[in-house]
Amino acid sequence: MRGLSLALLIFAVGLMIGYFWKTSSAPPEDNSPEASVDTGTSSEATDKNARKNFPLPGGSGSKKSSEEEPKAPSKLQPALADRNNPPEMPTKREEKVALSRLDIPPPPTTSIIVDDKAIIGFARFSGNRPAVKPLTMRADPVCLKANSGPVMDESIVVNEDSTLANVFVYVKEGLDRIKPPPISSDEIVVLDQKGCRYIPHVLGIRVGQVLKILNSDTTAHNVHSLSKFIGFNNAMPTAGMKIAKKFGKSEIMVPLKCDIHGWMSAYIGVLDHPYFSVTDSQGVFRISGLPEGHYKLEAWHETLGTKTFDVDVDVHAPTKASVLTFVPK
Repeated sequence: MRGLSLALLIFAVGLMIGYFWKTSSAPPEDNSPEASVDTGTSSEATDKNARKNFPLPGGSGSKKSSEEEPKAPSKLQPALADRNNPPEMPTKREEKVALSRLDIPPPPTTSIIVDDKAIIGFARFSGNRPAVKPLTMRADPVCLKANSGPVMDESIVVNEDSTLANVFVYVKEGLDRIKPPPISSDEIVVLDQKGCRYIPHVLGIRVGQVLKILNSDTTAHNVHSLSKFIGFNNAMPTAGMKIAKKFGKSEIMVPLKCDIHGWMSAYIGVLDHPYFSVTDSQGVFRISGLPEGHYKLEAWHETLGTKTFDVDVDVHAPTKASVLTFVPK
């Protein structure tokens, strides 16, 4: 009995010695991140696992020869590729080409559109855009303080698309058979002195219509009309002061100036009818309310002179009149 027990003990010790010898001689397992990166020399078993994770276009079950099968990328390769090869930014030339393909609306038409509702058009400047000069207001510190930056000369205002602001457009001939509508009591034209400027720079008014002149500045002004018929020269020394004037005859144009601040100027077109307009900051004018007929219109600009053009208003056949373009003298 003792012999059998000794034999079993020796057998168990031998098993334990064999187990420890086997585990100590096996290579250590590599758990580093680099171990999962495919170097291109993986075994066949690894290739099968890669094909399972990254199936070919033909499907996960399709079988092709090793020559047709691309090498499967590792799980870290896409991230490394994005980090090491960032997308290329477009060049300035490519950006310009891309912008040129955008659906950008063209500049406004140069024709005058005529229909039964209104005469709508654009005044344009032909040639190189003139340099815009700032007004010199050093003579009055109040004027400098009233403006946050330079105030530009308004004698000629040409936009980037060559449209022209501050053009007075009016019907000159063709109104003999038309009786203009009466002037409403609430149709008051306002001329303000603000920031040591006349606002607006160009305006129109009817004969007998009220012109309200304001002084919104904290410095003294005077309003000097150089009209050939109705001249006046009124001092406006205090802020908030108001005066009212009327013109008794038609006149194109009536200059206004301030004798205290020599850079201040404005122009008023006085007419015995309401068929006039001033081109806005985008060079647009609109004259409404004309009945059917043939008319001659004139456009006036303080430095570029005048232009005349004919318009036929026909409710059944809307037309386009000639281009209204000013050429520098």
